[in-house]
Amino acid sequence: MKKNTIPLALLIIFCCLLGYFRNFVFLSINSQMSSVYYHDSFPILPSAMQFITHMDYTQLIRLKWILTFLFALIFCITATGSIYLIYKKKIYVFVCIVLYGTLFLVSTIFMLCGYLWNSFSLHAYNIARNIIHIGQSPFTILLLIMVIYYHKRLNSTPVN
Repeated sequence: MKKNTIPLALLIIFCCLLGYFRNFVFLSINSQMSSVYYHDSFPILPSAMQFITHMDYTQLIRLKWILTFLFALIFCITATGSIYLIYKKKIYVFVCIVLYGTLFLVSTIFMLCGYLWNSFSLHAYNIARNIIHIGQSPFTILLLIMVIYYHKRLNSTPVN
């Protein structure tokens, strides 16, 4: 058993739990937003999310954006740590940071386009949100690990 197997397993478990926690938080906020927007009866929220019951719709949207970028940053740090732990090469860490930076940049560009062209704002929001969600998934980290693994294998096998 390699010495980095246990920390790697813990990072993967952390990523999966972080993904579930992220879904829990955003589903609770979305439920509260729906109730506030449609003036429905308030949903029964878990006790950990009771603090959002007194927020108005604008505050909930701001909270979602703050949490979106916070979770993206946490997933980026986790991915970077995982890549470094597995491969111990700065170039792969750089690729990871470039991937997450690109997702963030493209998402930001779509948000700016939505602000500049009002007729495109709804579409820009949905596109930006879906792009930033790519980085907030354990799947992205696992896919990156797999792509780097195959890249290393392709470059290490001799050509006959």
